[in-house]
Order: sequence, then C-alpha cells, then structure tokens
Amino acid sequence: MDTRLLYVIALSIAVASGLFYFYSGKSKNIDVKQNQDVSYSATQIYLIKTDETGQLSATTSADHLQHWEQGGLSQLDNIKTTWYQQGEAHAVFKADQALGYNDNEKVVLKGHVIAQQLATPNSRGITFTTTQLTGYPKTKRIETNQPVLIQTDQGQFSSQSLDASLNEGQYNFNRIRGQYAPASGS
Repeated sequence: MDTRLLYVIALSIAVASGLFYFYSGKSKNIDVKQNQDVSYSATQIYLIKTDETGQLSATTSADHLQHWEQGGLSQLDNIKTTWYQQGEAHAVFKADQALGYNDNEKVVLKGHVIAQQLATPNSRGITFTTTQLTGYPKTKRIETNQPVLIQTDQGQFSSQSLDASLNEGQYNFNRIRGQYAPASGS
C-alpha cells in the first residue's frame, strides 16, 4: 500500500474523530439550569398530617414531588388530598398537578381538577370540576376564574367562576347555567 494513501486514511480518521468529539458536546443536554436548585425530589409520596393534639388533619398521595427551596415552590403530579375535621373526612381534592407556593400557603391545582366537600349530617356534599383551582389551606378557601361544573344530590349547574369558603359553606358563582331543584321543605 502506498504511504501517501495510509497518511490520507490516518488523517481522515483523525479529522472524523476530532469532529465527532467536538460536536458531541454541542448536542442538546439536559437543562441543568431548571433543575440545579431543586432541593429534593421523590416518587410515590404518601403524607399524613396531624394537628397540635395529634388528630388527623390531612392526607396526601402523589406520584412525584419536586421541591425548590429557593422560592418555596413544590410541584406534585397526580395528587389526591383529603382534609379532615374532628377526625372525619371533610373535603377531597384531586388534580393532574399541584403547585404549592410559600410552604403551601397557596396551592394551585391544574389539569383535571375535582374538589369535593363531603356530605355530613348537617350539610350536603358538593363536587366541583374544573381545569384550574387555587386553594388556601389555612383559611380553607378555594377560587377559580375558569368554568366550573358543580354537582350536588339536587342537580348540577355550571358557573364561569367560583369563590368559596369551605369552613362556612358559602359559595359565590358567576353566570350560572343548569338545573337545580331545591330540596322540599327548605
């Protein structure tokens, strides 16, 4: 074999290797900036919260959790939360995603969101279905400016927005449409 031909082949291999090495670092890398300040991440979450007396106040389950200490932001995927009063289930929330701000002072539920205030001997149950819902756990308030489907045992209706106090059972709706039959004797 000719020496010049060997030099050309060796040079071609060296150039190809150099180009491969150079451009391999230019490929799309994982976005490190987005995840560099993640404080912790977990999967298959189950949380039980009690009050000062040790009585159950909330349970939460989620498929995935990410928390960013800087900014106090938490993100949970496929979440289900149950709130309790005097040890009895009071309200249930389900969503595709939840974002908690400032150690969950404000929680935004996104995706297919279902919020239920469960029936008690003194009050009827009510279910809200929407695409986004903002909740304030300490004051037990929920609100949204998205369309909401409201269902009770007396019927169902829709509203263009919702502002509710779960503690007091007061609900403010905007532009209501649907069928609702008040209970007899009320």
